[in-house]
Amino acid sequence: HLIFTPILLAAFVYRALVALLWKSLRPNLDSFVSEFDLSLLANIPDKAFSNFIMCFVVSGNISENRIREMFQERVINLKDSKGNLIYKKLTQYWTTFLGFAFWKTDKSFTISNHVRKYDYEDATLPTPCDENSLKEVIAQLLMLPWKRNTSNWEVLLVSEYRRKLKPENDEHYSLVLFRFDHALLDGISAVGLFRILFQSPFLIPNASRNGKGQSFWDKIKFMFLFPYEATKPLPVLLRGRYLSKLNPTKLCAYDSSESISVGTIKKIKQKHGIDYESVLHSAVNGGICQILELLMKTPPKYIDMASTLAMPDHPGGANNHM
Repeated sequence: HLIFTPILLAAFVYRALVALLWKSLRPNLDSFVSEFDLSLLANIPDKAFSNFIMCFVVSGNISENRIREMFQERVINLKDSKGNLIYKKLTQYWTTFLGFAFWKTDKSFTISNHVRKYDYEDATLPTPCDENSLKEVIAQLLMLPWKRNTSNWEVLLVSEYRRKLKPENDEHYSLVLFRFDHALLDGISAVGLFRILFQSPFLIPNASRNGKGQSFWDKIKFMFLFPYEATKPLPVLLRGRYLSKLNPTKLCAYDSSESISVGTIKKIKQKHGIDYESVLHSAVNGGICQILELLMKTPPKYIDMASTLAMPDHPGGANNHM
């Protein structure tokens, strides 16, 4: 551990120096971008790198003016007990100063720039649209760049959405698309935002710890084995990805399966004596291999994969808590 001490000390001193200069030379900057948020940023502010898209189907018509009012009143202006804006990051964008990323408030922030009718000409939706056309558009939306000097999120409203191929009894649905940069907030934060916005429970399973404690000797063992465990990902990092890198000039592929019950996953888990996550990983790997085979390509022997799980005690607001 000692060999890292000079490096960490130099980095700490430089960061402290930048903090002093920021206050005097760039007082319009709000705060450093946190370490985890920083890992989700692109090289340039307007580039699409780690976008989320959440879709909500709403019964009946939906007004963009009403959604704007609700966003402004219930979300943008919402404060905690100390008077701090809970969703302040929704009015901020990131910029750089002396090699560090900072959050900066958009002084010309207007809710109508972020909540509006679907208006992308580079990724058009037919009228009315359905799930198949939506799948094609989502793949394009994931790669669309953001506007400079504005917070990287938007709510796009689609007035005519066909939930079924053959609507019955004059059924009418609208679609709400929430596109946002992962550096602003995580999926749990986004669900919490819509709970506040629509004043609806939006029930999802809560994350919980497995309750397994660590003994004193477990902690000692972890302290000594940590350097060894930290080197395990190095072969993967040095080897590079088995799948090709993301190319912003080419469209993403997006698809979704029918709903799979938790009971089915548990049956597979019990039959093969494996854990829950392994079933999900195998299903995703199988789907990727099937796509490659349909394209007359040989699937690689290994496919890189990672799972992101929510942590308990999410603080709420615009956060990445993983």
